[in-house]
Amino acid sequence: MLGRDSGMSCPSWTQVFAGIRVSAGPAVAGNVDSERRLEYTVVREPVNEAARLCELAKQERSRVLASATIVIRSAASEMAHWFFGEEIVLRGRVTGTRLATPTGGEACEEVFGC
Repeated sequence: MLGRDSGMSCPSWTQVFAGIRVSAGPAVAGNVDSERRLEYTVVREPVNEAARLCELAKQERSRVLASATIVIRSAASEMAHWFFGEEIVLRGRVTGTRLATPTGGEACEEVFGC
């Protein structure tokens, strides 16, 4: 893992862009395909929601988005680190999803650039 205190650094030409998304709910995971070529996959609604949140997270400064539903399920101390934003209808869904983003703070600034 590369980090500020790891003593390692990325070459100046290396940039990695990722969107981080958080969702929760029942899902099915396992190997699918033939005996010759097994692929591990996870399916069901939380996976679809997470994929849509990932698309949107890439447009956020922090590149982190969560469904407010999962943040609400967390401890109050964790909830304090999230801002609850607008409700939008994600692609392929009919009901709205309320978005949550990290509020900032030292850890958020260091890791995500909040």
